[in-house]
Amino acid sequence: MTTLMLQHALMLQHGVASSDEIQITGDEYHYLIHVRRHNVGDAVELKDPDGNRYAAMVARVQSGTAYLTVGNELSKAPKGFPVILMVAVPKRGLMDDIVRKVSELGAARIIPMLTEHTTVRPSQQKLARWRRIAWESRRQCGRESPLEVKDAEQFTHLVSSPPNLETRLILDPTASTTRPFFSLRSPRPPLGIMVGPEGGFSPGEVAAAQAVGFTPVGLGETILRIETAAIAAVVLSVAVLGGFGDVA
Repeated sequence: MTTLMLQHALMLQHGVASSDEIQITGDEYHYLIHVRRHNVGDAVELKDPDGNRYAAMVARVQSGTAYLTVGNELSKAPKGFPVILMVAVPKRGLMDDIVRKVSELGAARIIPMLTEHTTVRPSQQKLARWRRIAWESRRQCGRESPLEVKDAEQFTHLVSSPPNLETRLILDPTASTTRPFFSLRSPRPPLGIMVGPEGGFSPGEVAAAQAVGFTPVGLGETILRIETAAIAAVVLSVAVLGGFGDVA
């Protein structure tokens, strides 16, 4: 199986097989012809919804449709990591960058969270935007499947009915029981981590999380902005699960 990886694959809504001829229209046609400026004879990469990758060639272009000949199957796209980020919805457009970077880092899921100190409640249009960002990021970073962007949930609901997690963490630099992130010993996946709003979690929220098995962890002595804390939390979560090789 070929291991070639071309950047910026075309994202298919269906499976294909070698020697097929397929038609590319709509947004993917625009991306292929007007954004990437491909021409007849150019090599491109295709990726189906299951993360299977294929080499292909632009055979012809006619009236808003590109006809591609599917070639060899390529090595499968890299899988993500069983990391779930539960992050308080920040102000301004910061969530766009959080979604994009968390996707690039390979987290499996992000859950926008509403806490006592959260002042922003995302609309369905915002959620749709974040899902589009996750989809586009999949194209750029080459991951097997897009980051799953869930509907926003109340902190109280996440504590009373938490996701299925083997390791539960909550960022809280103020708690007396806070541990340095890398003091964790062999955390088991899936790993979930909560990141609070700019005002931090309330003491009651931290206590409620601890009561259902969340361990307070810290990221050092400096005060981090929410977007920095969210990205750092995912980097370290992936690292302690072995995503970057031996970090010892």
